[in-house]
Amino acid sequence: MSKQQNNRCEIWLRMYPRFDKKFLSDKQLEDILNNLSESEDGLDFDDDDSIADPDFLPDREQVENLFDSENDDEKQTHQLVQNSTEIVDVSIMDQEDVDTPPMTNPVYSRSKEIIWRNRNLTLADQQLKLFGHLQLPNHVLALESPYEFFTLFFNNIILDKIVEESNLYAIQKDPSKPLNLTRNDPHKWGYKFFVLCGSSGYAYSIELYTGQENEEKKRPVSEPNLEATANVVVRLARLIPQNMNHRLYFDNYYTSIPLLVYFSKQGIYSLGTVRKNRIPNCKLPDEKAMKNSKRGTTMEFVGTCDGVEIASVVWKDNKLVNFLSTFAGEVPKTIVKRYDKKEKKSIEIDCPFIVKEYNPHTGGVDLLASNLGRLKILQRSKK
Repeated sequence: MSKQQNNRCEIWLRMYPRFDKKFLSDKQLEDILNNLSESEDGLDFDDDDSIADPDFLPDREQVENLFDSENDDEKQTHQLVQNSTEIVDVSIMDQEDVDTPPMTNPVYSRSKEIIWRNRNLTLADQQLKLFGHLQLPNHVLALESPYEFFTLFFNNIILDKIVEESNLYAIQKDPSKPLNLTRNDPHKWGYKFFVLCGSSGYAYSIELYTGQENEEKKRPVSEPNLEATANVVVRLARLIPQNMNHRLYFDNYYTSIPLLVYFSKQGIYSLGTVRKNRIPNCKLPDEKAMKNSKRGTTMEFVGTCDGVEIASVVWKDNKLVNFLSTFAGEVPKTIVKRYDKKEKKSIEIDCPFIVKEYNPHTGGVDLLASNLGRLKILQRSKK
């Protein structure tokens, strides 16, 4: 590397952060290069030097020495980029030298800062009004036999996928004993499904568990990563119309604050039981604190996360039950009857609105399983 080439590289690196303020003309750059002293690496060549002469044909030893000197120059320039506090062009560095910060979900970070206040969450009737329609689509109303309902969700593509994954799993377990299933063969172990059901027991969406649903490449760009359990609800709810004030209910396996915030941004109200360790800065009392409280005692705290108000409610029945919701809270309360073992009679206790809203809408999956159990399969499974 010549004197001018080496110094030109060093000047470019040092002047690069100031390009947005002042550009050097060719004449100014030439004057600077002509006035420079010896280069920092000590590789100075005169105009009559054999290596600077384009017509000179070097021998093998000279070529090797030249490449060695150029490698030294690159190492020194690389060191200059790493040590200088003014250099902002990281494209010169190797990719391994650049630390990439981990991707984080902003909703999770904001949920940890939520502040709960002891008050009630109440929404007007107009806010809860459903703008959609309750009638099923015509192609669903045209279905008659159980087989037609089955084929609505389990087409040949899904069945072929089940066969393929079953055969693959058998080979992975024991290559000497392949399963060789076909589409018409039964599976004695069963399969795991996630189902979106209405309170009538009708299944609107079904997801077959394969263990690959939560992969990043299979998630649409518009959907956030809310962790595995919450992502199941997000995928099943894709068919729910947005901004129609639909209401979605789920149990404590799925419920989290980021999930409720996501659905609120989509114009969908949500409610679910929740595990207490999923509520950041939780103020709900535990079993020990409410040990002496009478049955039917209720406490509510409301917090705001990412502009969404969320109510957290605890109700003491036989044991404590915790709820999270974006539309229901403690009031208005009602009276329900419970059997008291000590008094051996039914007693009346207070019941918060969030419980009365949750209970009638959570038996859809159980009702679906009950209906399937009544439809006997005539073909016996093979032993």
